[in-house]
Amino acid sequence: MLRKSLFIAFRAILWMAPLMGAQAQRIEVGQASPAVVDSTGIDSLFTLSDASVGQGELAAHYAWQALEWSKKTGDVKRQGLAYSHLANFFLRQSDLNSAITYADSAGLMYEKVDYPQGLAKNHNLFAVIFAAFGKTKEAENYYQRALEIYRQSGDLIGVQKVLNNRGVLFNEQKQFAKAKADHLKALAMAETARDTNLQARSLHNLGISCQGLGETGQAYGFLKRSYLLRKSQANYAGISECLTNIAKVVAASQASPEFQRSQQDYLRSLGFSSVFQMMDTSLYYAQKGQNQDLVFRNYEAQLALLEQAGQYKEALHFEKLRNQLQEKLKLNDNNLSSFVNLWSRLQSEHQQNKILALENKQVQEKLASQHKTRQRNLLLGTLLGVLLIASVLYQSYKRKLLAGTLELELKNKQLSQMEQRQQIAAMNAMLEGQEYERERVSKDLHDSLGNLLSTIKMHLSNLPANGNNLQFVNELVDDACIEVRKIALDMMPATLLRFGIPKALQELSNRQNNANGCHIHFQSFGKIGRLELPREIMVFRICQELLQNTLKHANATEVIVQLTQVDDFLHLTVEDDGAGFLPGAVNKESSLGLRSIESRVQFLEGKWNIESSPGQGTTAVIEIPLVPVAN
Repeated sequence: MLRKSLFIAFRAILWMAPLMGAQAQRIEVGQASPAVVDSTGIDSLFTLSDASVGQGELAAHYAWQALEWSKKTGDVKRQGLAYSHLANFFLRQSDLNSAITYADSAGLMYEKVDYPQGLAKNHNLFAVIFAAFGKTKEAENYYQRALEIYRQSGDLIGVQKVLNNRGVLFNEQKQFAKAKADHLKALAMAETARDTNLQARSLHNLGISCQGLGETGQAYGFLKRSYLLRKSQANYAGISECLTNIAKVVAASQASPEFQRSQQDYLRSLGFSSVFQMMDTSLYYAQKGQNQDLVFRNYEAQLALLEQAGQYKEALHFEKLRNQLQEKLKLNDNNLSSFVNLWSRLQSEHQQNKILALENKQVQEKLASQHKTRQRNLLLGTLLGVLLIASVLYQSYKRKLLAGTLELELKNKQLSQMEQRQQIAAMNAMLEGQEYERERVSKDLHDSLGNLLSTIKMHLSNLPANGNNLQFVNELVDDACIEVRKIALDMMPATLLRFGIPKALQELSNRQNNANGCHIHFQSFGKIGRLELPREIMVFRICQELLQNTLKHANATEVIVQLTQVDDFLHLTVEDDGAGFLPGAVNKESSLGLRSIESRVQFLEGKWNIESSPGQGTTAVIEIPLVPVAN
C-alpha cells in the first residue's frame, strides 16, 4: 500500500509541478497573521521581543513575526527595526556572521527611508561587533558616531544605550574609571525615563566597574539592585549574569576578614544559603535562556570558587565542561578572517549602491532641468506663432524624456540587482562557513579523537586480563569508536565527496535503517550525474533533516526515500507511514528543522511541499533545479 501511494505521488510530481509551488506557499507561514496588520501591531511585537530578550529564542520569534508583517504592509522603516532586533539576537548567541548580515540589511532599510536614529542604532550594533573581535578603536569610533546622531535628535534612551555599551568596552579594557563615568550618566538617564530594563543594565555594569576599582562594597550594592530588578522582570540572562558576577566578587575578596563576617548576611539577603547554591541558580537561568556565553562564564566562576575552597575533584569537573564549551565559543583566526572578508564585501556593495544612487539623483536633476528648458522653448515657440518649430521641439522633448525615463528605470533595476546579489552573497558566506565548520569538526573527530580511542584500546589489549571489568572497558571503547565514526559521517560523509548524492543518500538510509524500529528504503531512478559540491551538500542536508524529523517525531515503521532526475530538475521524496500531523498547525518559526529545510530549498531556488494528516503518514516532496536560475 505504501509503495503504491509513493508511485502515485511520484507521478503527481511530473504532471502537477506548477501546483506544487502554490501548495508550498500555503504552508510557508508558520503562524497565521491577523486579518488587519498595522503599525501598532508591529510595534507591539517589538515590545514583546524586547521584553523577552533574556528568554532565548522567544525574542527572535517576535522579531521574525514583526518582519513578516512589515513586509506585508510595505513598511520599510519597521523592516529595518525587525532586522536590527534579529541582529541583536544573533549577537547575544555569539553568531557574529548572522549578526553582521542582519545589521547590514537593517542599514539598507534605514538608508531607503532616511531614518537617522535607525542608522545610529546600526552604528551602535557594529561597535558591539567590532568590540567582540577586539577592534577597540573602530568600536569607539562607531559609538561616537551613534552618540552624535542620538544627541542631535534628542533621543535620550539611545544616548543611554550607547553610553552603557561604551562603558562595557572600557570595562573590558580595564579603564574602570571611564567606564564608571559612562554608566553613572546612563543610570541617571534611565531613572529619569523610569525604564527599569535600562536601570538594571546600568546598575549591573556599575557593579563591574566598581569591582575593577576595588570598591567592593559599592560593587555588591549595585549588583544586588540589578539582580532584584531583573528577577522581577523574569530576565533569565540578566539574572544569570548578575549572580555570576556577584560570585566573581566573592572569589576576589575571600581573603578579606571584613568580607568573611558579612558574606553570609549578604547571601541571605539575596535568598541563598551559600555561594554554590547561588551559582547553581545562575547556571539554571543561563541554560533556560539558551545563552552559551553565560553558561561558559558560570563554569569559569564555579571553577575559581571550588579551587579556593580546595574542592579539586569538583573543580576538575567544571574545568572539563568549560574547555568543551570553549571550543564552540572561541573566535579563531578563521572566524576573524571570515569577518574581515564579509565586512569588506558589504562595504564594497554599499559603495556601489551609493554610486548608483548618486547617478540616479543626477539623472533626475538632469531630467528636471531638461523639462524646464523645453517648457520655456515650447512657450516661446507658441508666442512667436511658429507652429512647425513648436511641434518639432515637442516631439524632441517627448523622445528625450522617454530616453531619460528608461535610463532612470535601468539605474533602479541595477540598484535592485545589486541589493539581491549582496543578500545572496551574505547567505552564501554563512552557508559556506557552516559546511566548512562541519568538515573541520568531522576531520578532528576522525583524526584526533578516533585515533586516541584506538590507541587506548591497543593499550588496554596489552594489559593483563582482569575478568569482566577489562572486557567491559573494551566494549565501552568499541562503542565510543563506533559513535565517533557515526558522528564524523553525519557531519561530512566521505561518500558524498567521492561518489555523489545517490550513493551518499543510500549510505545515509542504510546507516539509519532500523533506528527506533523504523525500516528505511532508498530508491534512485534514472541516471543522476554529479552536481556542484555545494548543491550536493545542500540536497544531502535536506534529506538528512527530513529523516531526522521522521525518526524523532513520526513513530513510523517504514520510510521510503526516492531520488529522481527528470529533465533539468532533481526530485527528492521522503514518505513514511507514521502518525502524521496538520501542516497548517505547525509554527515554522519555532521549528528549527522545518526552518532549516525551507532556507536550504530557497537557497537552491527550488520548491517543496508537505502532505500529511493525523494517522495517515507524511510525504515531503522537494524539487531542485540542476542549474541555478539566472537572476
